[in-house]
Amino acid sequence: MYQKIAALKKILIFGILAAFGCLIGAIIGELLLAFILPTPTLQQVDVLFVLDVTSSMEGEINGVKNGIRNFVSTLNSRELDAQVGLIAFGDRFEGEEPQILSFAGEPFTKDTNSFQTKVGQIGMVYGGDNEESSLDALVLGARQPFRDDATKAILLITDAPPKIPDKETSSIAAAEKLVLDQGIDQLHLVITDEDRSIFQPLQTEISGEIFSLANTAAARQNFDKILPAIGEKIASAIGTQEVSKDQKTSLILATSLWTALLAIGTFIALTTGQKRYLGSSLNFLQGTAGVAGSLAAGLVAGGMGELFYGGMADVAIIGRSIAWGILGALLAFGMAFFIPNLQGKRALVGGAVGGVLGAIAFLSIAGAFGDLAGRLIGAAILGFCIGIMIVITEVLFRKAWLEISYGPKEIKTVNLGKETVTVGSNPELCIVYIPETPSVAFKFQFDGGNIFCEDVEAGSKRSVRPGYQIDVGRAKVTVCGSEATTSTLSDSPIKMPPLSSRSSFSLNINGRVITLNHNTQLNERDISGLTSQSNNGIVAKVNPNPKDPNILGLQNLSNQTWVAIMANGESKNIEPTRTLKLATGTQINFGSVRGQI
Repeated sequence: MYQKIAALKKILIFGILAAFGCLIGAIIGELLLAFILPTPTLQQVDVLFVLDVTSSMEGEINGVKNGIRNFVSTLNSRELDAQVGLIAFGDRFEGEEPQILSFAGEPFTKDTNSFQTKVGQIGMVYGGDNEESSLDALVLGARQPFRDDATKAILLITDAPPKIPDKETSSIAAAEKLVLDQGIDQLHLVITDEDRSIFQPLQTEISGEIFSLANTAAARQNFDKILPAIGEKIASAIGTQEVSKDQKTSLILATSLWTALLAIGTFIALTTGQKRYLGSSLNFLQGTAGVAGSLAAGLVAGGMGELFYGGMADVAIIGRSIAWGILGALLAFGMAFFIPNLQGKRALVGGAVGGVLGAIAFLSIAGAFGDLAGRLIGAAILGFCIGIMIVITEVLFRKAWLEISYGPKEIKTVNLGKETVTVGSNPELCIVYIPETPSVAFKFQFDGGNIFCEDVEAGSKRSVRPGYQIDVGRAKVTVCGSEATTSTLSDSPIKMPPLSSRSSFSLNINGRVITLNHNTQLNERDISGLTSQSNNGIVAKVNPNPKDPNILGLQNLSNQTWVAIMANGESKNIEPTRTLKLATGTQINFGSVRGQI
């Protein structure tokens, strides 16, 4: 039971850690976006109400007055620069000439308060017979000074059929032609069902919607409630503004950087969590390499995502899923270098699944909460999905692993494989940290169906089976394996070289303590500034004395000459291929760094 709880706990912990890291990366990214994201140029839209103000239209007049603020807010929320105007009309044959509302001498305004005040001052007219002068009012509206770059939209609202012919406009076809000639982009009609067939020819060549006056609001007393819906129709009919090449480049750069910060935040959270989980630490070189890899992964995924969907909503889910699937795959593959024996190929698949799930959740959340909140919440979900999928992949495909128990309710696990899992008290050298134990106490490995346990202090190595337990300090280490795990070797000890001085020495360098055992190899990363004589990167190796295996020496396999200062003050040059006898207190000048035995 506790094992299952421990596995579930690990999945949730790493999911939460990745979510937190991804969220922090997103927050930092949002701050940077303010500086590098191109300032959007809002598309302009001018909406002119052509409103019947005869006595039967009192509800609609009040609706326009009361609902104009929400109407304009709807347009502005779609990143549109909106202006509104209004022409009031009645029956010109009854002497009721159209009224053009004026705002500081202009027929359009962005000031909704001023618009409400002006509409409230409109006086209703009698209207005469059933037909009204809607065609003349419509043509007059089309002639108003709309902004040159604006989408030009007219909203005709009336409960009466048009006069045909009107005083100036002879027919429906003539009205449409005059409106079309003025460059009107959208013509929306709010009319009665009975008049639909009469007005519909106005939209033969002009795009627009027809709204039934009877269905817009209950008893035609709440007309203001449907104005936002009409605003949505107007906004949705406006095409996406063409993005310039420079803006596109900046957008790709910004998206790539934002995604890279998500990747870096997720990596730092996961690797720190992994190291703390096992008690070890992340050294500077590992951290630097991991951050650089995460940066590259994020830049690639973010750039590809922007190229794939380019902000187009109809393909956003596909492009985002592909891009973040790549991000998850690359992050998980990189984590395989930090999570012991996590297979890279399987990590790729698990991370890709997590990225796709995160992308789908991201788009759903962004749509519900708006851009900024959606991006932040969506980023946290993305990190959570990637984090849990990495751990699920680690658990599902393992064949052998260690359970480190510090008590009945505190169990940690680490996979076994070809990579040796070291257990001891030196967090720099060991994957599993257990205090009050030798620097490196035990080494475990799973290879060829066999699980090996090496007692470093005793100098013994044996093949063990699942269920094998050993006490290490205050922890109990249990070897576990799936049913497929077999051992072709007996449990008897495997002979090791007789090295009584196996852990007698260590090298203190750059704040690190490296245990020097038989055949210990140091590479260019361990001793910075040295270059290897061969392509394997090894710059030093511990060898036993051929005449006395208990005497160890450090062989120079680099291209540089070392200077060794013995405890008695004697100085020796250790040229390439030469060996320095290890003795306590010896100081070694490797060139750019110094160490001490």
